[in-house]
Amino acid sequence: MPARVWWSLGSIPLQPDYKLTMESVNTSTNETLGVMENMPLDFSTGEMLFQVQIVETANFNVLLGRPFYTLTSCKMEDMPSSEQDITLIDPNTGKMICIPTEPWIKKCPGCAKCAEDDVAKGF
Repeated sequence: MPARVWWSLGSIPLQPDYKLTMESVNTSTNETLGVMENMPLDFSTGEMLFQVQIVETANFNVLLGRPFYTLTSCKMEDMPSSEQDITLIDPNTGKMICIPTEPWIKKCPGCAKCAEDDVAKGF
């Protein structure tokens, strides 16, 4: 999570003693600023608590990567209709949740280009 998003959340403390070196897809490395402990994430099925590393800058708000997938025993099921079900197990409670998804294009209300672009509609 970039620092700008962490700051916008208010007074959630950052633990600078728990830094990681993160490697990007282009093999560059950066040290995180620290970890935000027990951050609640709600997937519309109830909150799950996670340890979130904070980076100085990034072009995303929250990146759910391999540590997230591993911790939650994440499983994805892709359907021919382009839908996808994501199954997670809460690492703290053992509760299994299933999150149905929709094609991204249906979730893009702020982008008129996507709504008008016939090529994007089939993406």
